[in-house]
Amino acid sequence: MDKVNGKGSQEKPTPPKTPKIGTPKVEDAAVEAPKVEEPKVEEAPKVDTKRPSFLEIGTKYGTDKVTAHRYHHMYEKYLQPLRDEPLKMLEIGLGCDMSYGPGASYHTWLEFFPNVDLYYIEYDAECAQKWSANTTGATIFTGDQADVQFLKKFLNETGGDFDVIIDDGGHTMEQQKTSIDILFDSVKPGGLYFVEDLATSYVPKYGGGTGVKTTFVERVKESLDGMMLSKPVPYFMATVYSVDCMKEVCAFSKRMPGEIYD
Repeated sequence: MDKVNGKGSQEKPTPPKTPKIGTPKVEDAAVEAPKVEEPKVEEAPKVDTKRPSFLEIGTKYGTDKVTAHRYHHMYEKYLQPLRDEPLKMLEIGLGCDMSYGPGASYHTWLEFFPNVDLYYIEYDAECAQKWSANTTGATIFTGDQADVQFLKKFLNETGGDFDVIIDDGGHTMEQQKTSIDILFDSVKPGGLYFVEDLATSYVPKYGGGTGVKTTFVERVKESLDGMMLSKPVPYFMATVYSVDCMKEVCAFSKRMPGEIYD
């Protein structure tokens, strides 16, 4: 019989020993079985089902933000995560021209944001003064949102630095464009600027109309072109991180300092 190494042998073969059955020692194992890590399970964010949503609060106070316009889809997307933060917020438009009168959104914001420092700009001075006489939850300024000097004075007196700005004012093209041109600088990095009622871009009495190139919606389209080409137009787009639009409303978020996006 030949050995495994190929050399001949004259010795008689030794009967094979019966192997002992057992578990090999760890040190005798040729290959150690790889360790398999358990996949990390990310916990879903906890939702307080007992806490009323923006939709529920808005319905309670009768604001058209959740009835005729359904802006709750936008606001719950962006504002729900900020709900318990100490926020400085401006809304343009107290609601003096609404059939149900002023204050519906005021009460909605105070309940939705328990730690909000709330400001308003209202064009109708008589309405604002009468309504604010019995109100302590917000600071109200009266003036025209299309007046550049008024807006600059407002920022000087309030210090700007807003976490959230919502334009629900007069809805004309001049008002919407002038306001964001002046006020977006005052939004904090990471903050948000919303413009509502963008259907007026297609209504002549607001300065809009089909095919009109000077509407706010046309400006949004222009701003997206500038963003994609890294040529910010209009000017305020140089500090915009994102633009998100839903039916009749757009949200502009502010870039964080030091971040490179191009």
